[in-house]
Amino acid sequence: MKKHLVNFLLLIIIVCSIFWLGGINVRAIVVNELFYTGTLEWKNNLSPDYYSAIFKVITISSIYAMVSYFFLFISIILYLSLSKIDLKSKGWLMASIILFFLFSPVEIYTSVFDFKFIYEYFFGTADYYYLKELLIKRLTSLSGLPVIALFSYYTILILFVWKPLDKSKTNS
Repeated sequence: MKKHLVNFLLLIIIVCSIFWLGGINVRAIVVNELFYTGTLEWKNNLSPDYYSAIFKVITISSIYAMVSYFFLFISIILYLSLSKIDLKSKGWLMASIILFFLFSPVEIYTSVFDFKFIYEYFFGTADYYYLKELLIKRLTSLSGLPVIALFSYYTILILFVWKPLDKSKTNS
């Protein structure tokens, strides 16, 4: 029974990771469409309908990312506590776990801005100027730390594929 639960948690981790990283990437690409390249200067030639569509995609991708991250965070903790993996022999997994939890405060902090954006979009007046202000606050709140976090998540994917520092391969 415990093995089935551990395997189910691993499945949840994989699915939530896909949705979470997908939501982060979609949001980053869509937000990039609102600004001139390399700046935080808004494009002036966009219509209100375009802003509405972009803000809707940002909101939906943020919901996917936040919900997936919550379940991913809980699932990883449960998986690590139930699976009894020897992290000393799997250095790649230990490095991945450290990277994930190292940037969890960044994700939680930016999720606060995402939640405000989602709430304002669905339940507020959906004032575009206020939504723009919230988006700028989210992008500038931690300077480049969310981008560094995103690169660390890509590094985790590389570690899962390449699996360096794996002592279990050399001992068998």
